[in-house]
Amino acid sequence: MKDTIAVGRAQPDALVGVSEVTSTSLSARVIPPARRCGLSGRVAGLVFAAALLAALLGACSGAKATPVNRFGYIPVPGGNQLAYNLTLPAATGRFPVAMIYDHYFAGSDNQALDTPRSDAARLLQAGFAVLGVNEPGSGCSSGIDNFLDVNSWAPAGAQAVEWAARQPWSTGHVGMFGLSWLGITQIGIAALRPKGLDAIAPFAITTDFYDVAYPGGIFNSEYASTYPKGVAALESKAAKIRIKAGDRECARNYAENTKRFPPSREFAATAANPYADSFWQHGPGEHISQVDVPVLGCQSWQDGQVSSGATELYYSTFNKRTSWFIGMNGNHNACDSNAGALTVLVKFLKHYVAGTNNGWQRTPHIMIDQNLNSIASSLSTYNSWSQVMKPVTLTFQGDGSLTATPASKRTAGSSPFSGPQPSQSGRWAKRPAPGSFVTYTSPPLAHDVDVFGPGSVNIWVSSTVPTPDIEAIISEVRPDGTEQYVQAGWLNLAQRKLAPAGTEPDQSSVLAPYHTYTRADLQPLAPRTPVYARLQMLPFEHVFQKGSSIRITLDSADGPVQSSGGWGLTGNKHPFRDTIYTSPFQQSEVVLGLIPGATAKQPPRACVEVLDEPCRPNHIPIPAGTLNIG
Repeated sequence: MKDTIAVGRAQPDALVGVSEVTSTSLSARVIPPARRCGLSGRVAGLVFAAALLAALLGACSGAKATPVNRFGYIPVPGGNQLAYNLTLPAATGRFPVAMIYDHYFAGSDNQALDTPRSDAARLLQAGFAVLGVNEPGSGCSSGIDNFLDVNSWAPAGAQAVEWAARQPWSTGHVGMFGLSWLGITQIGIAALRPKGLDAIAPFAITTDFYDVAYPGGIFNSEYASTYPKGVAALESKAAKIRIKAGDRECARNYAENTKRFPPSREFAATAANPYADSFWQHGPGEHISQVDVPVLGCQSWQDGQVSSGATELYYSTFNKRTSWFIGMNGNHNACDSNAGALTVLVKFLKHYVAGTNNGWQRTPHIMIDQNLNSIASSLSTYNSWSQVMKPVTLTFQGDGSLTATPASKRTAGSSPFSGPQPSQSGRWAKRPAPGSFVTYTSPPLAHDVDVFGPGSVNIWVSSTVPTPDIEAIISEVRPDGTEQYVQAGWLNLAQRKLAPAGTEPDQSSVLAPYHTYTRADLQPLAPRTPVYARLQMLPFEHVFQKGSSIRITLDSADGPVQSSGGWGLTGNKHPFRDTIYTSPFQQSEVVLGLIPGATAKQPPRACVEVLDEPCRPNHIPIPAGTLNIG
């Protein structure tokens, strides 16, 4: 039987089962002043809010107080104890609270002290008490870590928020921050509306675990295998910190956790659940409509862990007036290692949690770092989603060109490719085998074209196998003779059944086809019989510059995918021959989101400088003429 845990802003001050005292404290250590204000460290991104960062540096340099670090446990209903690591800016005073909650190491190392340029360190320097908490059954916390079920870990996290709001060192105001799982947990907790939670800042998240385990309905075997090993390693690190300090309760809890419920047990079940059925229905997004606090999010386009799919939440789910979005190219950690994004994070929480009148409301709701690279930053900002993602359609032609006009009898044709072969997106630098792919390439662009959002690749296709897996890639063929990877998407064509049209994340739109992925909707292909299918390319932003061409490549979905690594698909292993058709009656096309009038803010960069958008030599002819879009 599950414990009943009462949370919510309407609840009385007293929390059921939560002690009034600050709980057991293993130690409280004073941090030498030399370690307080180091803002130099891991930053792969570039500052796009330099003035704010300078202000933070100035405030830090004048700090007099000495941070205090504490360890302890938060009791929650049912007898479980949540391990925490609390770092206060000073030994005395009341502080706004910035909290992280995970099944890694938060309860042993909140990273406010030993990682100088981290988000946690910046928040500590900005005057926040930084609280890290391990969820039940992870690290040194007791209980069971059923992390695929939001109802297993979110109530305890909401209790931790309310506990933090009640402590004598707290102002009663709590915000949450963090990337990946530390961001994902914020959605589940905020949906419970715990008293004291003022804002959340979830970076690099997903709210649908099926989309990670089965992108496009294809088993992501590499991630399912490697992730549990990573979780186990981080939990071991967390436990060793506290056990070494003499925490016997941690030793008992950790031993019980690893024996009773190792992470691999949960992920082993993913291979046995290839459809979006009840097994996947209790992910972090189950109650997302209940999130009512301000949200600042960040997603990176080539994220090879959770993908960029959560971008859609900011224009389809969250309140547009109280949500802000940062987007950039790069891998899973891009947002958390970008100095500009972290500066915006501090300003956001200072406003909503610390109550600082810092002009936050003038912050643009959409902030996009164009073609993020190691040399310069180019920020584009917009205040409304209606300003971006205007659908434009480019049609496949029988000669392999990509044009703004529909296919005609004169331009009709069919293009076959065979497999399986390794997906090109995961091995971009290697030249693909002849006959293993087809491409559709536009003439050189007449002007810059800024594309943003998801894309829909709509194809008429036949196959010699009943369940073919296909990859679609969008790339830029540059005037210098190189082809630059931009984004990709995947689909098991037997899972092509679409959800009803609409604007919610689980509905289909012109730019974002959403598939049901149920056993009942499985539609195996009849041999060599064309069917219509829509494949979604994950959200991205990219400026295709004047003189370049846009290319769509279709190939096998098998093996490593995405330029930044992390995902590896186990696709169809049987030899196949797929054929793409285009004609007046079988229009195959790609629909992209255009930012009208937007242009590149800097000249083209060498490919080696652009984060996770690699180049390779182009070996395919470019159609003559020019293409004018928009």
